[in-house]
Amino acid sequence: MLAHLASSSLALHLASLVRPLPRARSRPPAMQGSEELTPLALSLRVREALIYEEEREFLVGGSNDGGPPRPLKINLDLLTHRARVLERRGDLQGARETFEHCTQIDPRDGRAWLALSRSSGRAGRPDEAERLLKRGLSYEPRSPHLLQAYGSLLERRGRQDEALELYTAALGSRPSHAPSWVACGLLLERRRELAAAGSCLRTASAVAPGSYFVWQVIGEWHKRRGRLGS
Repeated sequence: MLAHLASSSLALHLASLVRPLPRARSRPPAMQGSEELTPLALSLRVREALIYEEEREFLVGGSNDGGPPRPLKINLDLLTHRARVLERRGDLQGARETFEHCTQIDPRDGRAWLALSRSSGRAGRPDEAERLLKRGLSYEPRSPHLLQAYGSLLERRGRQDEALELYTAALGSRPSHAPSWVACGLLLERRRELAAAGSCLRTASAVAPGSYFVWQVIGEWHKRRGRLGS
């Protein structure tokens, strides 16, 4: 099924999303005494230097791919948790600023890009939501979460072919990603490809047998077929 859906155009599509990584900050801004600085500019320089010193202890010596240092995951976990707590409390601006800070600390952690995109989508800014997902994919082009979210966004905008390619790419990256199997199945159902759709939903239940979300979707599938007993 997965091999049938994949195509060479998908590779070209993903390649168009990839942008080079920004250079990591390796040292605090230089405090050059030869230039004239206003009190405000000097204050900003000092603040940037202090922020660097605070963040330095959260950096590991390097990343697995030989790239620049990355923050320890536990610190990003805590920041992400804090942002979600702020969302639940109704402080949407505070949550957004926290997620934006996460993207600055480590743009290769897709959770913040995903949260920012969803926030923009809920606020009625679909173009901004798409831009944020593309930005996240430029750092992590094989993230199944970002690929599936981008596919869902495009599907809602009527771009089903592109959405299907993105769901396929997500499954190519992680065949056990149940939300992508579900999204793929529901899209195929809307296209009246019922056999393929049912196969996707059965695969979703196989890779995530404990997911209440998957079983709820399958229950609705049977309901639409008139199989109330199932």
